[in-house]
Amino acid sequence: MRCLRPRGSAATRSTNRGTSRIPKGEFWHELPAKIRRKRASILVLAFLSCFVPLSSSVAGPIFITRGLLIHPVYGEYPADSGGFLAHIGMWGGVQKGLGSEGDRFGWLLDVGAAIELWRWERSSLLAISGMQLSADPHNEISFNPTGVTWEEHLVYASHGESFDWQLGFAQRCRHDVDNLDIKESTGQPQQRTLIYSSITGRLIGHDITLRSLKLKWWVNGDAYVIAQDYRLPTSTRNELPNIERLAWSVTPNAQIDGRVFNNAKWYVNAGATISRFGNESGFFKKFFVAERTHFDTRVEAGLAIPGRAGKLSIFAGFESLSDDGIMPVPESNHFAFLGFRIVGLDLLY
Repeated sequence: MRCLRPRGSAATRSTNRGTSRIPKGEFWHELPAKIRRKRASILVLAFLSCFVPLSSSVAGPIFITRGLLIHPVYGEYPADSGGFLAHIGMWGGVQKGLGSEGDRFGWLLDVGAAIELWRWERSSLLAISGMQLSADPHNEISFNPTGVTWEEHLVYASHGESFDWQLGFAQRCRHDVDNLDIKESTGQPQQRTLIYSSITGRLIGHDITLRSLKLKWWVNGDAYVIAQDYRLPTSTRNELPNIERLAWSVTPNAQIDGRVFNNAKWYVNAGATISRFGNESGFFKKFFVAERTHFDTRVEAGLAIPGRAGKLSIFAGFESLSDDGIMPVPESNHFAFLGFRIVGLDLLY
């Protein structure tokens, strides 16, 4: 944990005797309280401004682990806590979408687990698996499942002096659910199946503290080596964007939080995905000739209440997607959401 300081090894101040040196770490406390509060407000506003939606015509992959950081903690467990199946973390949540196009994100339910297959002193081998079910409210019980997205990762994670890093492979796919009623009502089948598997990496910065605030940042990078965008009717297969042309994506994320009462904290989590598409599909062609670059954004704010084995997060937010991965002819979706999530304390941030 490090405190934010001005550049240089020390700051200076003027006195009647001239200029003296302020020892490291004392400069922030030398500032008047109003200035300290203003600096903290500027930090929060600058943090949020980085993730304001950049365009209404965006598209990219959807990650079910968005909003989560799967990150082994080193140095906080006993020395003998390593070895086989050292730690296991799980998560599950429910999200109610508000104002999504066609109510396609009326509900999102997700569940997953992260398993530390083996832990060394400063590194780990992780297996991660998660599932997210999407549903609209268009049936008698206001819960009509429309699609399921899966993710499976095998990741090597390492702890460094300045930052931590991860490298591995991620298998991702999305499939329609209960879509036969579309053919019955329209006379034409409708389907979209996506596969977007990648070599995946992540850089994780060490925590930055500013008085009562804590900032965590991480950056995900993916190079897509297996991609499929299967659609019905077949006449829609040339409509762009097409996941088969997705070459790579970079997703910077950050979370800022502060204490509310006891160990409960308020937090704001934000991420933006920058995706690069080639002008053709195919493993090599899409990487060498770029056609377009797109952006997706998500912001979540809430209250995190810890317990003995995990924490409960109650949150609200906004997500902007141009290709929601559901319609054969890609359509945008921009919606607010409310929800809750329960996360185990092991391996998950």
